[in-house]
Amino acid sequence: CTMAATAFAAEISAGCGTVTASALKLRAEASTSSTCLTLLAKGTTVVIEDDSTEGWYKVNYEGETGYLSSEYVAFS
Repeated sequence: CTMAATAFAAEISAGCGTVTASALKLRAEASTSSTCLTLLAKGTTVVIEDDSTEGWYKVNYEGETGYLSSEYVAFS
């Protein structure tokens, strides 16, 4: 997992995460009622951009930014 060094990324505890659920929806907003952008398979690696929203990680996956439930992402 590689990350671009940005001022934003430097301010937070950014890192990589791995999907632990068999499938996990990448959502447009930090809500289970939000639009699903894509479905991520178990083992998919994402860049975690922000973890300040309780229960959610703001992530980047293949250039697309969205939110994943933190319950199903192993942070590394």
